Amino acid sequence: MNNIIIVESNTDKFFIEKLIEHLNISNSTIAPPINSDFESLEGMDKLKYRLDGIIKNSQYNKIGIVIDADESGIEARLEFINSAVNAIWGDIEIKTMDTLFRSDEADMEFAAHITNIDGKGELETILRKIKNKDSPHADCLMAWKECLEQKDQKITDKAFTKFWLNNYLRFDTCDNKHRSQAERYCSLGSETAIKKDIWDLNHPALDQLKNFLHLFK
Repeated sequence: MNNIIIVESNTDKFFIEKLIEHLNISNSTIAPPINSDFESLEGMDKLKYRLDGIIKNSQYNKIGIVIDADESGIEARLEFINSAVNAIWGDIEIKTMDTLFRSDEADMEFAAHITNIDGKGELETILRKIKNKDSPHADCLMAWKECLEQKDQKITDKAFTKFWLNNYLRFDTCDNKHRSQAERYCSLGSETAIKKDIWDLNHPALDQLKNFLHLFK
């Protein structure tokens, strides 16, 4: 049995690969990301294109789709996924996340996971919550954020979380030998950075994602 999971970004790909290894899931692969780490998945064309290419490859038994809730919420993102899937096959509806649904037309099973904390957010929101190293450089960004707000300058929670994580990776957890090439080894989207042991993989914030991944075990 061969399974494949579609993700948005390199950070998603590398972290889920790390989590799959942690869970000892050996028969599932992560597809090349459909987005960069600093883009939001808006129109369904990228997802539909990736799905179409994968579905035509009959070697897969199960297809997983992992996207962020962002500010849209879980239900809206499930509708987004169903719109993309139904553009290719009309006989499948993913009604709830973390549950397998079968398409007889495609002869495959599908499941979706919407990455979230309390119904909103993204993988980076979870990563910030499960970090397991000291983060003085990243934490001091709160003072910068507050300073901006005092000057009527706003930064979105999503942008701030990415900025916080980038500082955690670049300044709080970057090895000395990699600091001269921090963009490559110590930033969002870097496999070396994301796969370091700087996350608590037993944190309850990962329980939903783990439940989803166990569908592919």
